[in-house]
Amino acid sequence: MTKSNLIATNNTYDIENQVQLSLDLDQSADRLADYYNSFSPFIVYADESGTPTMDNDKNYPVFVLAFCVFNKRIYIEKLVPLIQALKFKFFGHDMVILHEKEIRKHEYPFNFNSKALSDEFLNDLNKVMCETNFILISTIIDKRKGKCEDNLYNAAMEVCLVNLYNFMREKNSHLRKTYVVIESRGAKEDKSIELAFRRICDGHNSLKN
Repeated sequence: MTKSNLIATNNTYDIENQVQLSLDLDQSADRLADYYNSFSPFIVYADESGTPTMDNDKNYPVFVLAFCVFNKRIYIEKLVPLIQALKFKFFGHDMVILHEKEIRKHEYPFNFNSKALSDEFLNDLNKVMCETNFILISTIIDKRKGKCEDNLYNAAMEVCLVNLYNFMREKNSHLRKTYVVIESRGAKEDKSIELAFRRICDGHNSLKN
């Protein structure tokens, strides 16, 4: 599998355990270039929809895991400025988190005082999505189709990681380090995801590598 790292976005890290680049003045340009080139040109953000258990939710009987793959240059130069401009325009600051549930249900801070303003926000948000290039890798599990694994998240993770690896091979980046960023869901859940992630990357997958 591709050299990947899992990042839980709410976790706190001890800086002493982080690998730091030595910036000694006598370090050669070749070594620096090798370090910079060890990272792939892509960043992956993952999120889920639905519950990763075989519950009987008739209103939403599926579990979805999606990997959104961005070219870092496009992400930095295009998407980030567009999102920041959107937030400054409608909220006056850029600290707002664009959660789909809150937007869809018009919850604070998306409870605009007029329908015209709400419609303009949604139109601008759709425009940002349409103008941004990214790759979407997703797995959808229909819970109505029969017995599945107890942990649907792990099953979906394997499919998404295998497809991500195939994409990285296509882009000749499968030997470089690619970071997968997953929102923290709680200590127990984060541990379970990390174990599944490492197990899959260690060869327990359909590719057997």
